[in-house]
Amino acid sequence: MTSRCQRLVDYVSAELLLDPDHELTADDEMLESRLIDSFGLVHLVAFIGSEFEITVPTEHLVVENFRSVRAIDAYLDYVQNGRGG
Repeated sequence: MTSRCQRLVDYVSAELLLDPDHELTADDEMLESRLIDSFGLVHLVAFIGSEFEITVPTEHLVVENFRSVRAIDAYLDYVQNGRGG
């Protein structure tokens, strides 16, 4: 797991999980499994913006990009390598 993945897992686990006893992994489907709710997603997007210094455009707010921590990590690679707009 990358250090960025670990930072995301730590943040989601500490701040957003609806079930505090769940041990989040980078591959857990956070939205479909209802590990976080829509308010959590908003907070997660804000965290990503401040932590990784990016702005997430509205058109990038799709389940595929935020399905799991690993999906977010891949999305951030895409954006930070200049392919994400």
